[in-house]
Amino acid sequence: MGEVIRMISVIIPVYNGQEYIKNITESFSRQSYRDFELIFVNDGSKDKSLSNLQYWQDHSEMQIIIVNQNNKGVSAARNAGINAARGEFLCFCDVDDFVAETYLSDMLSVLTEKNVQMVFCKYKLVNSLLDRDKNDTGKILLVIG
Repeated sequence: MGEVIRMISVIIPVYNGQEYIKNITESFSRQSYRDFELIFVNDGSKDKSLSNLQYWQDHSEMQIIIVNQNNKGVSAARNAGINAARGEFLCFCDVDDFVAETYLSDMLSVLTEKNVQMVFCKYKLVNSLLDRDKNDTGKILLVIG
């Protein structure tokens, strides 16, 4: 028998995050595990976040779902993402995160091999995407799978 494919729903709240959308979307486009959907919850952004999300939804081969709501806060945005999710597993990221190429596959491996209910991963703070490999502190959260 072949490997069972299990879809992961990645929930990403967005509030005035237009400057980060390209990076997080491109980060997920490089995932080695391909059965996932990105659920962006636009939480009443006043910048161009919604139009940027719509651009990526139209121009990406990934499954991108946009939930648009009035500003209710990050917890309500995550809950709205959960309600829209179709995957067997949920993954939560922030719009200013960057994830390693094996982020989803590594976490799914731990879930299935160790038979656990929840997985956390390491992270490293960096000043910019160009400084990912330095031991620096800064603004962007790099999630290392």
